[in-house]
Amino acid sequence: MSKHIRKRAMILTIVFMISFFSCLMRVLYIQNSNYSLVADMQFNKSITLGRTRGYIYDRNLEPLVNEEKTEKVIIQINSITKNMLNGICDAEEIKNGLVYAINGNNTVEESEYIKKYSHILRYGENMLCRHIIGYTDNELNGVAGIEKAFDRILKEAGGEIKVSFNTTAGGSVLAGEGITLSDNNYDSPAGISLTIDKDIQAAVEKAILNSEIECGACVVMDVNSFQIIASCSVPFYDAENIAASVNDTGKPFLNRALSAFPAGSVFKPFIAAAAIENGWKTNEEFQCTGSYKIGSNTFTCYDRNVHGKEDLNAAIEKSCNTFFISLGLKTGAEKIISTAEGFGFGKSIRLCSTLVSDSGNIPDAASVTSDSQLANLCFGQGDIMITPVQLAAAYSVLANKGIYKEPSLMKELIDENKEAYAVYKSEITYRAVSESTCEIINSALYNNMLNGTGMNGASDIVTSAGKTATAQTGRYDSDGNEILCTWFAGFFPYETPEYAVVIMNENGSTASVDCAPVFKNIIEAVALSKYNR
Repeated sequence: MSKHIRKRAMILTIVFMISFFSCLMRVLYIQNSNYSLVADMQFNKSITLGRTRGYIYDRNLEPLVNEEKTEKVIIQINSITKNMLNGICDAEEIKNGLVYAINGNNTVEESEYIKKYSHILRYGENMLCRHIIGYTDNELNGVAGIEKAFDRILKEAGGEIKVSFNTTAGGSVLAGEGITLSDNNYDSPAGISLTIDKDIQAAVEKAILNSEIECGACVVMDVNSFQIIASCSVPFYDAENIAASVNDTGKPFLNRALSAFPAGSVFKPFIAAAAIENGWKTNEEFQCTGSYKIGSNTFTCYDRNVHGKEDLNAAIEKSCNTFFISLGLKTGAEKIISTAEGFGFGKSIRLCSTLVSDSGNIPDAASVTSDSQLANLCFGQGDIMITPVQLAAAYSVLANKGIYKEPSLMKELIDENKEAYAVYKSEITYRAVSESTCEIINSALYNNMLNGTGMNGASDIVTSAGKTATAQTGRYDSDGNEILCTWFAGFFPYETPEYAVVIMNENGSTASVDCAPVFKNIIEAVALSKYNR
């Protein structure tokens, strides 16, 4: 080997040795410096176990969502814990096959390898007030109701809970390092408070579900504040499984409490109010012959009953059509419609951006061009369409001595300390009719509960005033029978009114049979609940 070649080989050997020792020193440096921590952190994994939205509360800060909670257990599988899964049911593998979420078990104790947390179900099987609350999509975005209207606020008030653990580069959990739960605002109490009373809402839903009403609604309103205390629409939908209700012919997504339906005889007290406000003397009587002929049209009382000579009390008790036709023709369309509008009919009610009632329909006075059209108006037929929430507000006006207020649903915004930081207030208030007018009508509605069509709604434990209605719809079933819309509207207690209650059955038979008993059940449940509080 030449001298030149030996020299080159020696140089290459020296370079190799320098490079080798340089790499060796670099590895030792990384292992004994902060770089080792950085390298390890690159293989830290986190799995989101649950996400939440802000609470929706009733008026007393009782939760209407996030109420159903199930204890879950997270277990890192290793030589210490691998046998713990034996005998524990409902195991769900989470993503990487190394950490499990299982239903809680009293025999399982927390350790560095075992953590517990509460799984929060947004709605649950026993959800109340679902047509008001609405629902979310799979990504927890608000789609309907309060969930949609206050989506940003409810998102910001929510949070998540995660499990974290270290793995090798190959994805295996590093033995002996344990797992960590991180709670980022997961169950914060922040959210929104509604005017709903949870106990009354539950009583209303129970009364409706135990009745023959399959498609209908109920609204309970505070007659002094006009706050909505309960609102129910049936049939229900399943907020946890929206797809299951999409093809339901009963239209479960329709909020019937905010939808318009034919009025019928619950409108008659407002004909009387218009007449009294415009000078009618209430001691005047009309003669009912069972029918009233106007031109070629003949209007009849129910089953063509002949009621004879009647005053206002008797006409309300018997729900006499001809009495109110006579009274309405004497009063005139313009005065009737103006009074009805003062009670809130014919205009929508905005409870929030995604909960707005139909406006219904009260015909313009100029469009009532014949006595026949006016006659229909006088007993709530023809073009009159009203919503349950409108009717609850109108009967609240009667109970509130003639003062109308804009109905409301929102109460407060709630912070993370469960304290209110913003309060909603209704601004619209005015006198619709005089106190004396209300006293006259309310007395007739009270007598109706004792002697008239409202008797099936009367209670022995709390006094009330109210009116039935059985409205024609112009729709017919497969047997040719007309489908009727039935109502009961009233308030209680009669002497010192607190709540107005409206029940509507979209496919009814007779109001005194299908709606009046529901009214009775509700007012008794509320009265007994208040006595026991």
